[in-house]
Amino acid sequence: MRERKLVYLISPALVAVTVGCVPSEPDASGPAAAVAATSLASTTASPFTILSIAAARPVVTTDGKQHLVYELVLQNTSATSAQITRIDVIDQERAGTVASYAADALAGILAVSPAGADPGAVAPGGTAAAFFDLALAPSDRPPRQLAHRIAVQQDGQATTIAGPTVAVIEQRTPSLGPPLHGDRLLDLNGCCDGGHRRALLTINGGLFLAQRFAIDFLRVDDHATFAGDPMNNASYFVFGAEVIATGSGRIVEAADGMPENVPPQPLPNVTIDTAAGNHIIEALDDGRFVLYAHLQNGSVRVQAGDLVRRGRVLALVGNTGNSTQPHLHFHVMDRPSPLISDGLPYVFEQFRLQGTVGVVDGVPSVIPTPPPQRRHNLLPMGLDVIAFP
Repeated sequence: MRERKLVYLISPALVAVTVGCVPSEPDASGPAAAVAATSLASTTASPFTILSIAAARPVVTTDGKQHLVYELVLQNTSATSAQITRIDVIDQERAGTVASYAADALAGILAVSPAGADPGAVAPGGTAAAFFDLALAPSDRPPRQLAHRIAVQQDGQATTIAGPTVAVIEQRTPSLGPPLHGDRLLDLNGCCDGGHRRALLTINGGLFLAQRFAIDFLRVDDHATFAGDPMNNASYFVFGAEVIATGSGRIVEAADGMPENVPPQPLPNVTIDTAAGNHIIEALDDGRFVLYAHLQNGSVRVQAGDLVRRGRVLALVGNTGNSTQPHLHFHVMDRPSPLISDGLPYVFEQFRLQGTVGVVDGVPSVIPTPPPQRRHNLLPMGLDVIAFP
């Protein structure tokens, strides 16, 4: 009898730490840290120091909407607990409210450390990260600047403070070729929420969210990611699939030799140097960088300095690093570092949207997308099932 495993059982991010601390040697100076340093909100009555991580960049996804994805980090620098009760996002140019978050909606975008009984309460010295996803109609002109109004209660007093203004950068989203071939590829932890979206790291004093638009690619049948022995990597449908250069460029890093993990056993100790497992970083011709991670041991076919053309086979899908089952972790970033970088949006030139994972009769199942399934220059959303040519 064929064994089955729910499709969502996988480590959600290379390293998922919400405003945590990950020890590392590399210097954390760079674009993300610079943006944070210049985004300080100076308000005399505020208990918070408030930082933005990066500008918002629109990307169109398979739901047909433009998504503006960005973050604010609030640190309570006062001596008593402060309660965030509401956040309004304002189009600064047009002076209109774009979105408002209170009650359950506010709790849904906040991650507080250390966590308390109330999701909006931030202890002295604690932090709250707000993860925004503004979904606009495809015909809407995005705001040029996003301002923020934050309602706070502290010591029995209510006040409203100003948050940082976040720039919206409109530029052509890079259109990429497939990183894998074939059908039934599940986008796990993809845009615009989930483990990757919230993998915000503090490293050597800098704030980084390299995985903002990352995807974990698995292959599924109607209900499962494998058939047979769940402790055998070869049982998983995507294991050994060819990893393809998604664009032409130059290889800047190629790491191999890390042994395969045994699914679904506990992960080995992971650092920022080993989280990606065997991996490749490619510098695309437009100056962006692509990460292909968790590659099969001994399968990497390129080395640093190699020039590659779109479509070249780079390696095979494996289960190394911070990974609990075989999959390809894929993301685009502004620097050649899997984690000490800022995650950038991208779209795929073409694919078929075959379905979406949902729950049918209490069981996670692939719900087919009716024809036409072909999509162009879009970013798949989390739990989409797609086919690349």
